[in-house]
Amino acid sequence: RVLANGAHYARSQILPVGVCSWYSGIAKALTGCGRPARWALLAVSWSSLLGALLLAQRYLRYRLPHHDQRETASLAMAALALNPMTFYMRFMYSESLFLALALAAWYAARHQRWWWAAAAASAAALVRVNGVFVAVALAVMWALSRRTDRAVPRSAALALLLPFASVGTYLWYVQIRKVPSWTHS
Repeated sequence: RVLANGAHYARSQILPVGVCSWYSGIAKALTGCGRPARWALLAVSWSSLLGALLLAQRYLRYRLPHHDQRETASLAMAALALNPMTFYMRFMYSESLFLALALAAWYAARHQRWWWAAAAASAAALVRVNGVFVAVALAVMWALSRRTDRAVPRSAALALLLPFASVGTYLWYVQIRKVPSWTHS
């Protein structure tokens, strides 16, 4: 039902929704390959969770370079993977895909790859509107890195407008199609 109609519930009925979600789009593509919808949604969630855990561990190992600190990174990832709140990331929800894209944006920004960071934040904003806050955090990171290192290109600031443009494009699409969305909740 999520793949066919969206995920917006009102008065116990599913409405056709222009869900701002790549989650359902990726799952639809997997369903088109002959996979059942339930398994497609679980595959997206589980692979996204695995990708998020690997990205977070890689980032922590980068930030904690000493050998004795690397165990801390592995323990932190085990705690995240076994945390009861990751229940929502293991099942048919878009949280794990959002986390993977947000971490990819953060990781790219920490390595001064601003266009990749903006693309990942834009995708995160298309999965969940909270991705706009990821873009704000990236803008702060860019401003702080620009202040300490003048070699950071000014043109990278244009890249950080990409998430806002993608959400704006989604809102425009919803408006012209007159589809209910989170803006009508």
